[in-house]
Amino acid sequence: MTASSGIRMSCSPTLKSHPAPSGTGRSICYGDRLYARLVMGGRTVVEFMISRVSDFSELLGELRRQTRGCRGLARLYVRNVSRGWSMERPLMLYRDAFPSGI
Repeated sequence: MTASSGIRMSCSPTLKSHPAPSGTGRSICYGDRLYARLVMGGRTVVEFMISRVSDFSELLGELRRQTRGCRGLARLYVRNVSRGWSMERPLMLYRDAFPSGI
């Protein structure tokens, strides 16, 4: 926290880094350029770049929004272009909890 503004920077180099709530241990800050690709059955279902998320949960929310109607086991590839890390992990997509009209 700075004395003059009273605002804490979420990714300040002076603050201790904490693992993301999702357990990935990879830091994501709002404004980071992220590349995401979801593959199901060897076929790319969705692929996009995004910079308006501040954590992994928000990235998953955007991914789920773009894959409504998809269900099954998939492979998720994420690269944080701004911070220089990448990861790959399985991801299970379930049926929507609510009808898409809500």
